Amino acid sequence: MTERQSGLIAMAKNGNDRADQDSPWKLILRQYFQEAIEFFFPTIAEQIDWSIPVEFLDKEFQQLTPDSEIGKRFADQLVKVYQTGGNSIILLIHLEVQAEPEAIFPERIFTYLIRIFDYFHQPPISLAILCDSDPKWRPNQYGFTTFGSSLQFNFTSVKLLDYATQWGTGSESECFRHDRDDSFEGARDKTESKTTKRVEASFDKTPL
Repeated sequence: MTERQSGLIAMAKNGNDRADQDSPWKLILRQYFQEAIEFFFPTIAEQIDWSIPVEFLDKEFQQLTPDSEIGKRFADQLVKVYQTGGNSIILLIHLEVQAEPEAIFPERIFTYLIRIFDYFHQPPISLAILCDSDPKWRPNQYGFTTFGSSLQFNFTSVKLLDYATQWGTGSESECFRHDRDDSFEGARDKTESKTTKRVEASFDKTPL
């Protein structure tokens, strides 16, 4: 395991424990963007030419999403990367970290896609990391049908709870639980060493 992978694990473990403005997820996506994509979205990571520096389109994204602070979310990023295989096609990755279930979440992801497409004349790759504690909430599509017109939009999402179960810390991991009980800090201290070993073992088995 590389030092940067260990850094990603350490920050992800504590990514839900703070207020939105202090969320380590903002740092994760900045400092460990490649590692995060490789770990959570390996199929997509394989199509990216990581030899070309990524570009965070903060200014453009803020112009496109003036209401991006609405709702309990940890981070939104619009990132420009390049495809592998000698193909110079630019890929726009819209990655959102969602903190809690929200009925309009799929619609918002679709709205972002439309705005990004209208601005760049290119559709983004829409990705979501779900940090909530509801195992049944797994949004990955948005669509409608009306008077003969229809639309079906699918996006890729991953659930942190799935990794918590994989690491053997229960259906609601102490590492990813936030604002659930007052004993969180003590529980995390007791399980930190054990959980870290399981996370590292899982990371080592994940193809990069």
